[in-house]
Amino acid sequence: MNKKLLLILLLGFFVNGVSFAQEEAESDNDRPWMKGDSAKLPIKPAISAPLFDMTIGDANGAKLPEEVTEDEPLTVSANSNIFFDDPPVKSITGEEYYQAQWLEDKALALWHVNDWERQQSFLAPIVQENLPVNQMVIIPTTPTDDGSVTCHSSRKMQYISEEGKTITCFANSSSASMFKVKDITPPVCGLEISIVNGQSGSLWPVENPPNHYPLPKTADMCFSGELFNASEEDRIVEGYELGNSMIVSNEDGGIRLSKDSVIKVKVIGDDNFKLDTDKIKYGVCAGAGGEPTPVSPVNESEIDFSKFLIPENPYLYLDASDVAGNREIIFIPLDIQ
Repeated sequence: MNKKLLLILLLGFFVNGVSFAQEEAESDNDRPWMKGDSAKLPIKPAISAPLFDMTIGDANGAKLPEEVTEDEPLTVSANSNIFFDDPPVKSITGEEYYQAQWLEDKALALWHVNDWERQQSFLAPIVQENLPVNQMVIIPTTPTDDGSVTCHSSRKMQYISEEGKTITCFANSSSASMFKVKDITPPVCGLEISIVNGQSGSLWPVENPPNHYPLPKTADMCFSGELFNASEEDRIVEGYELGNSMIVSNEDGGIRLSKDSVIKVKVIGDDNFKLDTDKIKYGVCAGAGGEPTPVSPVNESEIDFSKFLIPENPYLYLDASDVAGNREIIFIPLDIQ
């Protein structure tokens, strides 16, 4: 089934003003899977909740782009006559409503941002007040190739039926708009480092504040283990720019080694979307900043410092990218005696 149609159908039942007929099934045989009093439940609604059309667009009502940007606020609008001053006289199913009037000043609108790849749905946070009732500022925080924004609106109304009865119910209107969410956050990978017959430790970045926009994003660098003087509890250093030039200072996380040291290295961490594992590189390089200049074998889980020429200014580096092209490079200073 088309996802947009499925969303509309599901959301249409979220708030409903359906009153059921007291019409009972003629016999238990009509619904053999139901027994006793359950078989006498109404088999159809006497009055269907009015359902009105809706489309979702940008702040000006234009069609939303096929791709939006992660963490960038986006003003969206729901275009439906459920927000009009006067109720429609006919629903999208063709039912007519005589002497219809709203019993609430404004419609209630609920917005969700959905990630179909992860099967997640997020209630849209309100980041701006004093918007028209049919608008919302959404923030897509999860990169995805298969996302959407949905809106469901409900409003209490009253009308006169063909039989002259006064009917009170809730009108509904729902819609969805599909889009991709572009990933702009670099990976947050780190390293586990163990000196053979010596100390061990780990370091890794954590985006802070999360979902920051616009770029650049910032991160805290977390240190753990005796190697980084954090054996009892993790040590956190704020103020790193998350990206391709994360240079750890000697004070924060310098590592002291001998010329014949052997260290074991393992990549930890991940990406908020899809890590490009084919582009992960680590090893020892000369200097920090810019493109790493490897002096040791690349991606060796065990690095023997006696087997290559140690440069004047050595660093242990980690170079990681995601499939969107965002890149993270960490440089860790080495003090080799």
